Amino acid sequence: TDGSPHGDLADQYKRKTILTTVNHFPYIKTRIQVAQQKQIVLTPIEVAIEDIQMKVAKLDAAMKANDPKILQMELQGCIGTTVNQGPIEIARVFLRDLFDGKV
Repeated sequence: TDGSPHGDLADQYKRKTILTTVNHFPYIKTRIQVAQQKQIVLTPIEVAIEDIQMKVAKLDAAMKANDPKILQMELQGCIGTTVNQGPIEIARVFLRDLFDGKV
């Protein structure tokens, strides 16, 4: 697959691969032997939380940069759902029972 999200937000898992190498980066050789490989699989809610945390960090950096154009771009990226499913969709999917009064 190409790594882009497919399917419903509630069904999207993320796999992270952590490689530990014999030598530190950067190194003289172009190839470094991998000493250990570890995979972490995030559940859909963990993927959504990580996504929101990254968006908040980008907004925080844009506000600290004190550049209105950068802030506007970040805000549009957070709110616009044409490319990614935004925070409203995340809330709808994962907090549906809360809004329906089932919790």
